[in-house]
Amino acid sequence: MTSWGGESKKVVVITQADVRRIKEELTEKIGADPSLEQLKSAIEHAVENEILVNEALLIGLHNIDPVVRQRILLNMVFVGKDHSDDILFENAKSLGMFRNDIVVRRRLIERMKKIIASQVPDTPAKDELQTYFESAREKGDPRYQREKARRLVHGYFSTSKLPIDKIKKLYQQWVDGELSDNQIQLLADSVAVNSTVYITDKALSKLFGETVVKQLADITLDNVNNRYGGGFLPIQKKPQGYHFIRVIDVRPDQYRSYIELEKQLGADFIDEKRKKYLALTLSELRAEYDVIQ
Repeated sequence: MTSWGGESKKVVVITQADVRRIKEELTEKIGADPSLEQLKSAIEHAVENEILVNEALLIGLHNIDPVVRQRILLNMVFVGKDHSDDILFENAKSLGMFRNDIVVRRRLIERMKKIIASQVPDTPAKDELQTYFESAREKGDPRYQREKARRLVHGYFSTSKLPIDKIKKLYQQWVDGELSDNQIQLLADSVAVNSTVYITDKALSKLFGETVVKQLADITLDNVNNRYGGGFLPIQKKPQGYHFIRVIDVRPDQYRSYIELEKQLGADFIDEKRKKYLALTLSELRAEYDVIQ
């Protein structure tokens, strides 16, 4: 892949060899032959990268970037130590190292993207952030939501220490109110969760499995729709014992407050704005080039 540009229309040339290389790299990445759309997108991405490299060279970024200089001088050691850096750079240019060395290319692309992104102010106005937050809420953006979570009382009773009939009797005494939550936990062999901490379904699934999480979904803790009275789940049988589980509070899905999210909102807002600005700039640069394929 080559490119050049000056006063006339800039040009990017993509050869069949370039297309084959892009296809091979994409196949290795996705583990299958790419579709025509996937290949087309990968080629377009390669064109954009070539444009960024060319623009970096046009503004002389390769001459001042320390990483590029170090890489090129390291690669040109074979030419001889008696040559000046300027001569080595000219030789490297004639050999196409600035375009073809993968480390140099990545560095130039990265630097150009940062230069473009730096045109977007990194301190958004408060009204912009508030508008951004309201828009996210309207769209149901999950980034700013707390997941539904529950506080549980839990105890595990091992059949190696107590007979099954004794365990079931303790469970019934707990449900009937003869034993308090604290008492049942003191009698348990182990306690897996802190009853003062809210735990998401994802975490609970890892602890107790999907069956328990499905049962938890039926608990609302109101007196009308509560399938399991008092938040008590049915006794949960396991190969070596039994779990006792009771839900004592449910925190629904809810958006966190603007004040709590302000820092994250600012970072997300700037990141999205920079991505849009980069896409716009690439589109404008793309219009300056003829792509020959």
